[in-house]
Amino acid sequence: MRILDATWLNTEGELERGTLHAEDGRWIAAPGPTDEGETIDAKGLLVLPGLVDAHVHFREPGVTHKEGILSGSAAALAGGVTTVLEMPNTVPPCATPEALAEKRALYTQKCPLHWGLHYQATFPLAPLPGSPVASAKIYMAKSSVDEALTSDAAIDAIFAAYRRVAVHAEDETGFCSAVVAPPGQDPTRVHHLRRPVEAITKALDTLERGLRRMKPSARPRLVLCHAATREEIAWVTRLKREGFDVWAETCPHYLLLTQDDYVRIGNDLKVNPPLRTVEDREAVLAALADGVIDFISTDHAPHLPAEKAVEEGAPSGIASIECFLPLLLTLVESRKLSLRDLLRLAVTNAARCYELPHRGAIAPGNFADAVLLSSGDDLRPHHGVLTKAGVHPYLATRFGHRVESTLVAGVERYRKGAFRLGPGKEVYA
Repeated sequence: MRILDATWLNTEGELERGTLHAEDGRWIAAPGPTDEGETIDAKGLLVLPGLVDAHVHFREPGVTHKEGILSGSAAALAGGVTTVLEMPNTVPPCATPEALAEKRALYTQKCPLHWGLHYQATFPLAPLPGSPVASAKIYMAKSSVDEALTSDAAIDAIFAAYRRVAVHAEDETGFCSAVVAPPGQDPTRVHHLRRPVEAITKALDTLERGLRRMKPSARPRLVLCHAATREEIAWVTRLKREGFDVWAETCPHYLLLTQDDYVRIGNDLKVNPPLRTVEDREAVLAALADGVIDFISTDHAPHLPAEKAVEEGAPSGIASIECFLPLLLTLVESRKLSLRDLLRLAVTNAARCYELPHRGAIAPGNFADAVLLSSGDDLRPHHGVLTKAGVHPYLATRFGHRVESTLVAGVERYRKGAFRLGPGKEVYA
């Protein structure tokens, strides 16, 4: 496979122009004149490495009226994503070796991307997965039929059993279900008040105690998911300075939206953890630039409009993966991030954190995962809404870039609204 008239960001962070070549799913140095295979014309397009989204909810098995592996993967391809790591709070949760095997079989059959699976931590400990997974995921607020994990005993057991632990750090014992809205505010739009920042700091204190009780050599890598507050940034900064193996993830909605948007719009922007203040958003953006927050994932978590329409008890989560790369490029266009920052935050660091080799740059030996982008004013996708939810918060966003083509291991899986699906590959196989 070759891409003609390509413009891409090289390993030195500079734009390079020429022809890109791939063979057996990997980038290779330019071969001789007998080069054969599929040819793609990239004249006028920017070629970037495919994104790594380490936090998706494709809802399969069990909740496939909201999303599925095929629909979620199609949305991912349209958003420039070539590698996904799927969260475990499906139905049933991916919390036993049997559930893991069932889910792995579904992904092997259906997913056209590079893919991996997170495993749900439980206490008392369930049998260990027995095969490599992205992480053991701790939910400190209930997110499936399994109970939330907030006790020191649970944290100690999980930290001792797993080498990489991801965590949803909101301690549900700090939630305030009886809170009321301030005067003049819609009384149903209080999600950010019911899940206050104090629930986050309480969770962080528990996690830190657990890490400090362990010998440094025995501590797991800890991944703080969807960081959105100044308190989390301060905590991560302090622990990194002390040498703890702590990584931090955030999501596009915490970079682009605030709790004021939620109060104005309502349940369509109801997420866990909730959107926070303008000051929190600015702090998160600054933490991306200075390396405190390591990577950006979507936390793609679709729900149907009818489910979101109920005033009380609407589910939390939003869809966004189908516009992931164009969304991130709005931050480059507004000079909040550089193009090199974007690749570090949306490809390289997530791959490093979860030990996914041969990603992060268009260079010989790496997977030939690529996204071809056009640029312009007010570009719209080539397709309608792809998630089964049928809606996402960015339908009215004016994009300066559009995904024209997405390649996975040298195979063009998406082109201008059309898909060529086929088997992908598990990243830990």
